[in-house]
Amino acid sequence: MKKVAITIAILAATGSVAANANVTGASTTLTKNITQECNIGLWAVGDDGSVGTPVSEVGNEYFHSELNDFEQNGQQITGRAKCNSSGGYDVHVTATNGSLNNNDSSIAREVEYTLQKINTSPNFNAHADFNSPVDMPQGTAKLLGSGTDTELAEFKLKMKLAPGAKFTYAGQYTETLTFDLTPL
Repeated sequence: MKKVAITIAILAATGSVAANANVTGASTTLTKNITQECNIGLWAVGDDGSVGTPVSEVGNEYFHSELNDFEQNGQQITGRAKCNSSGGYDVHVTATNGSLNNNDSSIAREVEYTLQKINTSPNFNAHADFNSPVDMPQGTAKLLGSGTDTELAEFKLKMKLAPGAKFTYAGQYTETLTFDLTPL
């Protein structure tokens, strides 16, 4: 009985060694998932002070802003965006009306405006269209520019009256510009 047990043990050990004797490589795949996080925030300023959320608090919250200095110097709009998408990101701007609208009476009054880039941070490539004044179309998203890395990017725009446009009628003139960040 002892001889049989010893023989089985030797065969088991030999079989194990033979099975592992030719291992010439091994591999493993290690992964770490990073959650995609993107944010955009806006700030509108004029001669009478700042309105809205500070640009230091980049966020996706919606805020209303008044037009501060539209007829003289134009309304400056500053945006900041940050996104860790591996393909970068695009920022589009959409005008709700395409003009400043006064609906205080039964007759709607419109005043045309333009939107133009003032400057951007080095990691935000503004679309060439915004190097000169753009007449914003109603309800159409226009590519404002693209973010090139994961650092905080900044863009500054100026909203001005179109040549020859002026506020003739009393009332409140409004327009909503929506800035959308799209990860690529």
